[in-house]
Order: sequence, then C-alpha cells, then structure tokens
Amino acid sequence: MPSSNFKVSLDAALTKSAKLFRDSLLRKATSVGLPQGLDKATIIGNPIHTDMRSSIDVIIQLKYAPWARAFEYGSGEHGEEGTRYRIPSEGGGNFVAFPLERWPQYVPPPEKKYHYFPYVMHPGVKAKPYIEPTITETKKEIRNIFAKEIKAGLLAGVPKVTVLVSWLKSNSTIIAELDAGADEIREDQWQGDEFTYPNIRVRMISNVPQSSDCNFSEFSCAMQSFSESNSSLEADRIAGIINNELHEKAFQSNNIAFTFQTTDLVPAIRSDRNTWRAEVLVNGIASG
Repeated sequence: MPSSNFKVSLDAALTKSAKLFRDSLLRKATSVGLPQGLDKATIIGNPIHTDMRSSIDVIIQLKYAPWARAFEYGSGEHGEEGTRYRIPSEGGGNFVAFPLERWPQYVPPPEKKYHYFPYVMHPGVKAKPYIEPTITETKKEIRNIFAKEIKAGLLAGVPKVTVLVSWLKSNSTIIAELDAGADEIREDQWQGDEFTYPNIRVRMISNVPQSSDCNFSEFSCAMQSFSESNSSLEADRIAGIINNELHEKAFQSNNIAFTFQTTDLVPAIRSDRNTWRAEVLVNGIASG
C-alpha cells in the first residue's frame, strides 16, 4: 500500500485523470454523433490500492446506453461477425407489424391484414470509435497530472527538519564547535532528557507549497544554538558559523534540491537562568 502522503497525491492524480478522461470522452461522443445519454451512463469509481497497483474505474453502464459498445467497435454486418443479429421484442410479445398492402414481394402472402414479427434481424451499426481515440488524446495530459500530483506529494512529505539536521551533522566546521559532536544536533521537538551543552536545535516555522505545478515549496526555519557559558559569546559564535556555512548554499537529498538564504542572525538571549540561545533564521526552497 502507498504511504500516507504518497497515497493522498496518488488519489488526487487518479481522480483528476478519471474526470479528465470522462469529460473528454463525452466531448468525443458528441463530435462523432452518438445518441444522447452517455453522460448519465458514464460514472467514475473510487481509487483502488493494492500492494503493487493503484487504479480507478471509468464505467459506461450499458443499461443506460446499450448502444455504447456497438458504436465503439461496430456491430452486426459492420462488426467482427459480419452478419445481422436478432433483436427480440421486450417481454416476448410482438415486435413490429407490416400491413398486407406492403407484402407483395413476399411469398406466400400473410393470411391476415397484419403480420406481426416477434423479432427483427438488425444489420447493426458502423463503428464510430470514441473510447480508444479519447485514450490516445488524453494520455499526455494524464501523464502530466500524475507528474504534478506525485511531485507535490513528495515535496509535502519531505521531512525538512530531518534533512536539515542531517546536513548540519555532516558539516565538520559546525561539529567542531560542539563538545559532543554531531550527537548534539537535533530537531527542536526532540524529547530526550540526556544532553550536553553547547548544542544545536532546528525548529521549523513554515512550509508552503508554491507554483501552479506544485513543484516546489518555500519554508522557513530557525537554527538555534544553546550554551551554558557565563557569557553569550559561545552561542553567538556557533550561530555565526551556522550562518556562514548555510547562507546561499544548496544541496540535494532524496532527489529534492534545497537552497537556503539566511535572513537574520538573532543575538543570544537568556532562554532560562543558566542557558543562552542564539538563532539563525533561514528561508529555503525545496524543489523537485
């Protein structure tokens, strides 16, 4: 089964693609001159997910449009069998009557004024394809819908705090400022109770999808440096190093490109009686 974020984007792609296909199908049916009623007969199902496959059904209900298959492929003399086919009367009664005066070419003539037939041999209809052409004509646009929705889902699901923490832990210049090294670089919501100073915490502030194609998102975050030194110098120094290392930098993670620009370097203040906190405010773009 797809993951939660991916499933939401996949459901959106399937539903939008099915609606596009249905609307295009109805326009095509009108353009080739099919009878009315296909709009009532054509329905869209719900997205279906299995372990290895996701799908959605666009169904033409033949009870509302019994001619739908015949016009797609041709029927009777115009179909695969190439012969007329019998259409019985509904309910088993008489189907059609011919008056005696219109019978001269038939031998023997009818005994009564009218002759009733319980069925007719229908010649069928010529094909007026509308399903297969719609599949061909919408294929590219459906691909674009999937690309847009899946990309938006991937961007929305990227754990940006985790990515930023990983980047900080990989930077040797930043790690050198921490007595405990990379172990003391964590997300702001970390809930452990064993840690040392100085340390760095990353706090997400906002994360907003952008562009009509949803192919990138803008986010902002705060890189916080904490220190228990007597003065604020240590916290400010670490924040300054983070600023220098991150400003106007770019890198990739899981095929998502990240670019950063620091917007403010907030001087250290007391976060409690014993601890200084300095902050680097950062704006970023994640794109794929």
